[in-house]
Amino acid sequence: MGEQTVPREAPEGYKQLLPVWNSLAKSLQRTYVALGIVATVSSLVVATFTDELGPMWVKVVSFILALSIGLITAFDIGAKANGARGAWRLLNAAVLSYENDTGFTIQDLYKQYVAGEALLGDIKYNAPSVTPQKP
Repeated sequence: MGEQTVPREAPEGYKQLLPVWNSLAKSLQRTYVALGIVATVSSLVVATFTDELGPMWVKVVSFILALSIGLITAFDIGAKANGARGAWRLLNAAVLSYENDTGFTIQDLYKQYVAGEALLGDIKYNAPSVTPQKP
């Protein structure tokens, strides 16, 4: 029979990041979906119930629609959510590899952590390039 090895523990700092990055990914995904739902429902409400809403409420719902889409695009929330989920996957796989594969070194674990940080990236604001016209 082959030699059986006991799994080694990954350093605590790496393992402590996993729930943090997972929580970040979940919150960004929820925000992205919520803003997308609000934008979709708002557009359907304005398109369907224009007469029933009256001019003031059409403006309010249109503003909510524009705000939702504006936040999604200005902060590129979809890409941030995908980056956070990808970073978590990368670090999770690296921790599992380190703990179960003796050929996977601490340097390999660190490299995957750095790659995960790069996926997380910075928050960037993408300012609108065109001034909206009055309705």
